[in-house]
Amino acid sequence: MESKLLYQDDVSRLPVPEVLASIEKWKVPGVLTAAGDPFTKKIYLEEGKITFATSTDPDERLGEFLLHKGRITQEQYDESVERLKRGEGRQGKILVDMKALTPKTLFESVTEQITAVVISLFNWEAGKVAFEIGDHKRDEMIKIALPLRKAILEGVKAMWDAKRLLARLGTKTTIYTPVFDLKDILSLRLDPQEMKLLQMVDGRRSVYELVTKGPLTQPQNAKLLYVFQVLNLIDKKSNGVIKIQWKTTGDALS
Repeated sequence: MESKLLYQDDVSRLPVPEVLASIEKWKVPGVLTAAGDPFTKKIYLEEGKITFATSTDPDERLGEFLLHKGRITQEQYDESVERLKRGEGRQGKILVDMKALTPKTLFESVTEQITAVVISLFNWEAGKVAFEIGDHKRDEMIKIALPLRKAILEGVKAMWDAKRLLARLGTKTTIYTPVFDLKDILSLRLDPQEMKLLQMVDGRRSVYELVTKGPLTQPQNAKLLYVFQVLNLIDKKSNGVIKIQWKTTGDALS
């Protein structure tokens, strides 16, 4: 498949979760490149699923990730690097050959590493993103199949700045209504409290009521409402005419 640039933007204008949600709707194979200062990350996608991710951040390489997690020793890491330099294959395969990892442990670790690379993008407030359509298969990859919708949910929950997300929802008096089907939420595997907040979106309660009276902390409620909106589980019904600035105090948003 010939590559074709489909989308590019700046994350200061459109946050990463919204970029990924748009790509999820297309469900076409391609690669999202995120270029920041000083690192570049690539997310490979097929049919609405993340299959692989790479990063130029040395701390996010597989060997460093495994060492940091305590899954290999310093000696095993050093030996794998030497064998890598000698051209004996990719580091993951080398570690399996060394019996430092089992194939199953390698797959689980690569899945966790890829997820961490993706989620790290969610806190970017500056940088360029571009999505290029194309069959970017790489035979040497360990491919996973992480649903993009689930990655968006987990990534937003890990974001630091709930206030920034509230600004994307509207004003305190903005009202949302549910627009989801059961199939839309099955893959998300919402826990009981997350599901309770979604059920509270009834076309009558305002954003302020949902954030302050929801089942979780105010920042957590705000982040989840943003996820629901980004994934088109809820839609804006009406806007209030009074605009009130949000402010943060510890774990409270008021």
